[in-house]
Amino acid sequence: MKKFFIILGLAAILIPLSSCEDITKGTNDNNDDIIYDFSPIELSISVADEEGNLLLSPEYENNIIGSPICFMEGRKAYAVNWENAQIESRYYMPHFYGALYKPVQKWNGHYWEASDEMRIFLGEFGGNETFDRTFTVEISRHKFELRVTNRLTWENKKPEIDRHYYLDGNELENPFYKLIVKAAS
Repeated sequence: MKKFFIILGLAAILIPLSSCEDITKGTNDNNDDIIYDFSPIELSISVADEEGNLLLSPEYENNIIGSPICFMEGRKAYAVNWENAQIESRYYMPHFYGALYKPVQKWNGHYWEASDEMRIFLGEFGGNETFDRTFTVEISRHKFELRVTNRLTWENKKPEIDRHYYLDGNELENPFYKLIVKAAS
């Protein structure tokens, strides 16, 4: 009986060791599937007046929170949802929700958390799609044109993304729209 347990013990040790070799064999060849994660794209929009007052801040007395703001894409209209919507899941498929008023997410060194800064976010657009979308928006009798282009190509089995953001025809250096509303004369 003692011999049986010794053989059983050796088998329990040797079988996993030999099977690990088979599992890792060939993992560096070119036949492996690589999974890429494409982040959804959102247009991040702040609105300020000429004096630099943030018109989307609840603390600013003359804010425009709740004002009728509508983004147009062709004949489609997307009004701003002022209900501070937040998505709680860590992973979700990109879905176009229109325009939402919500806090900016900031990295605190460990995880993303909501900051005190509020913006309008327009999106989401699939980061793995090729598109060219233009929206016009009117805020306090001022019109703006927001455009985003995304081109996905594959080079040597790796994705290459060419993404550009434009405000009134001018390309932006950062993916952030700051709309300046001039005071009424």
